[in-house]
Amino acid sequence: MAAVLAPALSAARVHCRGRLLGLLEREALLKRLVVAPDGRFVVDAQDWESYWGPVVALGHAQATARLRELRDVWGRYIHAGFDPSLRREYCFRYFTLLEAVLRPCLGDTDLGCGTSALQRVLSFECFGIAAARAADAPVAAGTTTLRNPCYLLTKLKTPEALDDCQFLPLITAGGENRPGLFYHYRQHKMSVDSENSILLYLSADHAVRGESFRVINALEQQIGFGTDPRGDERALRIAERVVIPYLTHGSDPQGLRSSAMLDMELVDVGSGSGILSARLCQQVRKFLASRGIASRFRVWMVDLTLSDPVRFFGGRQLRSCVDCVAVVGSDYRRWLSARHRLPRATGTRIALVSRFFNNLSDFGVTTASVGNLAASVGPQDLDGDWSACLPTQCLGPDGRGPEALDVSNSRIWLESGRTFAQASLSRYFEGLYQVAARGEDGSCQRHAGDAIFLALRRFRPACLLTTGGESVLERLLDDCSLVVVQDADMRPQDLVAHRHRIRSPQVVAVDMTRPLALKGHFSYALLRATDPGLESLKGDRLW
Repeated sequence: MAAVLAPALSAARVHCRGRLLGLLEREALLKRLVVAPDGRFVVDAQDWESYWGPVVALGHAQATARLRELRDVWGRYIHAGFDPSLRREYCFRYFTLLEAVLRPCLGDTDLGCGTSALQRVLSFECFGIAAARAADAPVAAGTTTLRNPCYLLTKLKTPEALDDCQFLPLITAGGENRPGLFYHYRQHKMSVDSENSILLYLSADHAVRGESFRVINALEQQIGFGTDPRGDERALRIAERVVIPYLTHGSDPQGLRSSAMLDMELVDVGSGSGILSARLCQQVRKFLASRGIASRFRVWMVDLTLSDPVRFFGGRQLRSCVDCVAVVGSDYRRWLSARHRLPRATGTRIALVSRFFNNLSDFGVTTASVGNLAASVGPQDLDGDWSACLPTQCLGPDGRGPEALDVSNSRIWLESGRTFAQASLSRYFEGLYQVAARGEDGSCQRHAGDAIFLALRRFRPACLLTTGGESVLERLLDDCSLVVVQDADMRPQDLVAHRHRIRSPQVVAVDMTRPLALKGHFSYALLRATDPGLESLKGDRLW
């Protein structure tokens, strides 16, 4: 069944969210959203029987029985308004079905499982997001916080935890032939009086990631409020601990103290909605005004897709002091390869690259032995048989209960990249691994019995190079006096490894993670060694 939802007007956005929320409160499975360039979208849903056809077609008695048990609790859970008391049984029934379908696929006897049945189990309560011009190929995906049993493990373990996409970092959806992987990106509350939120995921395939961004940005015009709930806090930290100290101890501190006007220019790479750069300008304006200094801002926003980029600069606090907001709708690597990018600076020009490079990282599934994982998280977290934390073990009628689950957004650094402490999702990630790694002959990849499957994200060094092979950071410094970077995946050693791409010996890098008191991200400042503002940055010098 399909329903066309309303166009991108303010009142229509409320209508769209309401229609979508209504569907998510019924006994139907959202299969796909088809999104037009202006944000209008079509909803494609399925009933239970048609969705689970490939699993029924297996003719596997145990899988059929587990599916019947899941159907019973799924219906009761929805009719009860997502009653928390039913979550344990709901999750248990889902993971016993996953086990019943996954195990035969890994056995020596081919039971005809193929990709299709396993794909349906893994895609349960997930949906693809496709562009209207290529509706058969999802380029993004989504799920919800109250219906997805994999995500609900966190609500069982820590009911008070705030919703976070990182609790379910990878999903799959759509695509019957070669289903893709999608990684966590953003979340949107559907209404002020609903606990249900939509989680949006970008494609892990670099070939379609640009299109993935475009479709999500269009969709967010309809379902999202376009704000970053942590934007104010992030802007305040950057302003107080990097930008304002740099401005007040820069090349002409005496001139700043006696000036009636300060000109600041901001180049925001990967700016998205523009909310962070707007909030940063607000913080700088507020600080300068408290010292009797007027401010004037010029902003360049560089991104492939921008949704109403000037809206956050039109408020009362900024309207009178923003001289211009220019939009550069281009691939930043190609733009930085051009010779003439920006006019001559008329004030202090700062580049901001916040949580952008980490959206260009590599995402996938990895395996870790208990020994290797224990070395990273500590043996106290993996006492005894680690499989005791699996939902099929601890959520059953005689199990230890949700307290035995190992699901969190705590970060673990492995040699191959970064993962999360989510051993309870090992079977789910193993299924994703098999769907993605299965060869053309249908063969599966087998691993040692103690292997724990985990989501993996890894910094991609190529994101720091222009299309001409030059350093992105050095090219930004050609136009700016200071470059501020925040990133989830670029560790200090990754930035140091990039140093050989920087030709000028005058470029220095400062690790600002500690001064900004960041736990989940890294922060860096790059500038010239001769810049007097270097003394104002109280971080750790990398070179």
